[in-house]
Amino acid sequence: MPRRKQRLSYDQVSEFDRGRIVAYRKSGLSFREIGSRVGQTQKTVIRICDRWMQEGMTDRRVRSHPPQCTSSRDDRNIMRMAVTDRSVTSRTIAQHIQSETHHPVSARTIRRHLQQSGLSARPSLLRLPLTQNHRRLHRQWCDERGMWTAEWNEVVFTDESRFCLQHHDGGIRVWKQRGERMLNNCVMHLHTGPAPGD
Repeated sequence: MPRRKQRLSYDQVSEFDRGRIVAYRKSGLSFREIGSRVGQTQKTVIRICDRWMQEGMTDRRVRSHPPQCTSSRDDRNIMRMAVTDRSVTSRTIAQHIQSETHHPVSARTIRRHLQQSGLSARPSLLRLPLTQNHRRLHRQWCDERGMWTAEWNEVVFTDESRFCLQHHDGGIRVWKQRGERMLNNCVMHLHTGPAPGD
């Protein structure tokens, strides 16, 4: 029987039946006879009896959670780094904490801690850094062409080539909470060349 099925079979035995199994074993019955009386497999009976012989109990050991590998001060530093630089990676934070504490800290631990604090890594919103003059010129351009119909037939739209000089533009993730999508720190600004209105 696969180990997973064995665990399921073990967990499904009631406390009453586990007590019966131990009592039958004390009275000298074989594992096979006990299994037939309580309706369990021989392997399950053996595991319950072994558990009782070794530790004096019949229930499964409750697994404890792993010890906390970061202190409250480390937790504050983790949050501070993620909020100060929203695009910092969990690996970078882990390396920084590890260099300060000299204890191994995984990037997975960092992500789990930030998620418990309400921060999740989500794709950032990309936009151009528009000035007030940019917005005025854009609005003016749209107002002038808002009623166009046939005029658009005279316009030729060409393909454009994009070149990113500042940073890569492929799926930058930032740490943010719910409702922070438009927060300035969570938006990646795309810098382009000089444009009318600068």
